Amino acid sequence: MESDAALMERSLVATAPREPAMRAALFERFLARYPDHRALFMHVEATSQRMTSEALGWMLGLAQDESWVWSQIAELVFQHRNYGHFPAQEYADFVDMAIDALGEAAGDDWDAPADAAWRRQAQALNTLIARAISEWTASPLPFP
Repeated sequence: MESDAALMERSLVATAPREPAMRAALFERFLARYPDHRALFMHVEATSQRMTSEALGWMLGLAQDESWVWSQIAELVFQHRNYGHFPAQEYADFVDMAIDALGEAAGDDWDAPADAAWRRQAQALNTLIARAISEWTASPLPFP
């Protein structure tokens, strides 16, 4: 049986030629769901590249059991306070939309095992995000 990391890597390779269209579809959905967030982006194209790359990279890192993922998630949540309060569900929605867009872009190269691998790692990522929100909220530092 292929590991989650191998399944995920295979789907990323398959999607690479269609990555700009995948990102565009992701952000179209995300901003349709959260239209008030559009004002937070000075340049959607630039931000979309980073947000998409980071989200997919964190899930792949989790699949590879990389220890660096937690520190980046904790910092992401802390830094996002500059834009207001984002509940864990908003992060989870973005992650789910990213996987949906990735699967659509992969086309025939997407299958149930790849989808399941991404969804397992999304669950792990969402758990880390919720943990970071909880820890920052409980910290003595000001956190909305």
